[in-house]
Amino acid sequence: MSSPRPSADAGRPRRAALRGGLLAGAGLALSACGIRLEDDAPKVPLVPTRTPIPGEAELLALLHAVSALAASAPAAYAAGLGRQAAVLDSALRERGVPQSSLSPSPSASGSGATSSVSTTVSSTTAVSGATSSASSTVSGATSSASSTSSASSTSSASSTRAVVGLLLAALPVADAALRPVLGSMTASHVRLSTLLDDAVPAPARGSVPEAAGLALLAATREAVYGTEVAAARSTDAQRTKAIAALERLRGWATTLEEDLGADAPPMPTAYALPLDATDNATAKRLIAHLTRSLVQSYAAVLPTVSGDAEAALAATGWLSSAVTLDGSWGATWDPFPGLS
Repeated sequence: MSSPRPSADAGRPRRAALRGGLLAGAGLALSACGIRLEDDAPKVPLVPTRTPIPGEAELLALLHAVSALAASAPAAYAAGLGRQAAVLDSALRERGVPQSSLSPSPSASGSGATSSVSTTVSSTTAVSGATSSASSTVSGATSSASSTSSASSTSSASSTRAVVGLLLAALPVADAALRPVLGSMTASHVRLSTLLDDAVPAPARGSVPEAAGLALLAATREAVYGTEVAAARSTDAQRTKAIAALERLRGWATTLEEDLGADAPPMPTAYALPLDATDNATAKRLIAHLTRSLVQSYAAVLPTVSGDAEAALAATGWLSSAVTLDGSWGATWDPFPGLS
């Protein structure tokens, strides 16, 4: 007697199990090869989906705004703005942000860019006490971004104001490793807004951890001493300008000393001057050298506080103020002041 033939349904469980094993193997292979799926990819069982990076929405809005500004800004600044956009683009790619997100939609310029700015800013209005002064900048950024102007310089300035707002929104929520770059870019755009006749105030110079405060104080005191000498060797209008810079620097030093309290070391009696100052020309060169060194010293603090969002914002305020002062003594605009 012949054995009964197995029914067609008997092999179905085995085939289903085989298909499940193949899907699981495909998912593991994708993970092992480092393949990242697009956000809008179909949800295939057992295939991993991408998790957005910290502050992704804010960083993408910033990237698109800087790219748009690079396309419309005066030629003197377009290349530097293009560098900023390229650095942001590279950083986001390295962190797995898909190409479809990095490339702005056709409406990203004009009303589309304004919508992006408004949405991002409205979702990040409360950052911390260190950014309380930035809230007016943020609201001003949205207002400026939604207005139009026939003059290209005014249009670029409005976009710069918007970029400052986006930077202040992105910095506290971004990966700590990105905060030094974002802080330097903030200082850059605060300075650029002045050059485009629509000055944005620098973020608040808040309190920083002790080690960072000591570094800021040491650099500021050295700048105070050198500027005192330069002011004494200057005459006429330059002397007035040098004294104004000196008073500003003394105010910064006093603020840092008060924050440090008993931890503030005594003021050195003298410093070795990097350049001689004997007349207006040499005194101006000395102050320009001092302010440029101050920018470098302040920027060096950014990586040391990047793990603390509030301290990073405070250090950004100090750097922005130093970059503005440096610019008033002839420094050229830098897309990454202190980091270039």
